[in-house]
Amino acid sequence: MKKRTNDVLLQFFEQTLSEELTLQELLQAAANAFAKLLHTNAVYFFTEKGAWLPPAGAAGELRPRTAETVPKEDAPDSAKKARTGGWPAAPPERALLKKIETCMAKKAGRSVCVYKKDAEGSACWLFWLKARQAVCGAAVCVTPAALKKDALSGASRLASCIAPRFAALTKAHEAQPLSVLSEDTAVMLSHEFKTPLTGALTSLQLLRRRLQEEGRDIPENAEKYLDYAELNLYKALRLAINLVDAQYARPDGRFARPEPTDLVKALAELAESVRPYAETAGARLVFENRVGGTCCIVCDGFCLERILLNLLSNAFRHAPQSSFVRMVLEQSEQGTQIHVEDEGAGIPEEAREGLFQKFWHGPGERTGTGLGLYLSRRFAEEMGGTLCAENRPQGGARFTLCLPRAGKGVPSPAGNVLQGAAAAYRVDSRDTLLRIEFSELLSQKCN
Repeated sequence: MKKRTNDVLLQFFEQTLSEELTLQELLQAAANAFAKLLHTNAVYFFTEKGAWLPPAGAAGELRPRTAETVPKEDAPDSAKKARTGGWPAAPPERALLKKIETCMAKKAGRSVCVYKKDAEGSACWLFWLKARQAVCGAAVCVTPAALKKDALSGASRLASCIAPRFAALTKAHEAQPLSVLSEDTAVMLSHEFKTPLTGALTSLQLLRRRLQEEGRDIPENAEKYLDYAELNLYKALRLAINLVDAQYARPDGRFARPEPTDLVKALAELAESVRPYAETAGARLVFENRVGGTCCIVCDGFCLERILLNLLSNAFRHAPQSSFVRMVLEQSEQGTQIHVEDEGAGIPEEAREGLFQKFWHGPGERTGTGLGLYLSRRFAEEMGGTLCAENRPQGGARFTLCLPRAGKGVPSPAGNVLQGAAAAYRVDSRDTLLRIEFSELLSQKCN
């Protein structure tokens, strides 16, 4: 084990000798080294302030990507090179994050097992990154089995080697301007995207109306092209709005404007508005109120509608012809639940891990931005709730939005509410909102 540790450390130093090394390159090399020592399934890196550092995406944006499992020792060298360890495909789960935060608050010097799952045989170990006796961060490794003392010792040595460069690079990284847009820029982009698209859409609708008023017979092919043009403009609006919203949708209440809401009334009206789109998709929409009477909670009606429209749109696209799509309202001690269920093929096993990630597409899907479910979960968290997915025992998928019954944990409508990008979408009529949200569905049915 000692020889293997030395070989790994030597390889790590060879990969990180460059003076132009970036933080992302350092952490990728560190993740590969941890993987070779511990056979990790995932590696997380945290700064001394407890901030999680995901890998960089396009244009310097920080976002996660898939980690690959390290092969066993008896795997061929070619396989080892092709399947090095990496960073996780999604942020740590909330429960794990809390445990990591608790450990980091103590700033202990020894490696510590954050948790252990006996059923799955996996464990999660935290290794301190200490530079000049000061903790500058931590590396957290998820391992498929308990670690031996030699492995722990080797990983601790690796952590101490990473720390000096990590401390310098994270300090330089924090000094740089953030890659996310400023609020003023988001407001500007929202209007810059939306204004010309809305203008073109309005012109197209006026042209159609003028032709009809003059009593002209619009040729069938021309009518079809007008429909395609209008539909694609709605799709462009949806893309522009989602991209801007994705910059700011976080569980910190920047979008949420909570107010008392009668859920039974709101969901019944929504179901009635959406029913024509369900029929277009060949599905039968049913709203079930299992609460019995009224159900009033404190939530943001706009965020709630965005979530449910996205879930219903996905359900309509995956529902077999003439099958049911159900929107079910329930209450329990945990909170108020809204289920959206379909009778389709369900969620593939390989799709579950990345389902709520930004820019994620399911197997075989290439349409849309891959932001719908990501934004839906963010909006749910902004209202103090959760959004999760599972397969129904009877077949099909079930998405469950759980909201606090009495508005517990819902941010108050304070002055830090973003007034630009989101507000530009809120003023649209219900009809426009439906056309924007269901543009992808209608496009698939037209093709």
